[in-house]
Amino acid sequence: MTEQSLIALSRLAGLSRAALTDERIGSIRRRYDGVVESIQDSEQLKKRLEQLEALLDDAMVERRRAETDEINARSARDLMDGLASVDQGAVQIGGNFVVKFTPPGSTETVMLTRRLSIKEVKALESNPGILDDPQNAFRLLAASVAAMSTDPPAVSN
Repeated sequence: MTEQSLIALSRLAGLSRAALTDERIGSIRRRYDGVVESIQDSEQLKKRLEQLEALLDDAMVERRRAETDEINARSARDLMDGLASVDQGAVQIGGNFVVKFTPPGSTETVMLTRRLSIKEVKALESNPGILDDPQNAFRLLAASVAAMSTDPPAVSN
């Protein structure tokens, strides 16, 4: 199985001459290295390996992004379900923030959800009273973040 996977990966990387010799003589690595050494300086090999590395990197990033998106969507849905039975409220868990309120002059409630930046999470931790005013929560959050940005640097002794 390992040998076949190694050969398949080699062929994908453009090493069409990659093959295993008699399995009873030497290690897989030694046999493989012998085949690869003769063509490792090939420009085609370098190009294929760069392409393969880029594809693997993209696939890993995309997988992590999809997993994160799924977790965030589930979390936001749970927060929204938690506010379903109240007229207004604001809830923050981790980087998810959901606010439900009735805008002035309207009879319909609005529910807004968003991912918070690290600064916004810290601002909510420092100012939990923001959650007590759902109608102004986003404005208060923005003001809190702005105030954090203008704080003078700490003086160390």
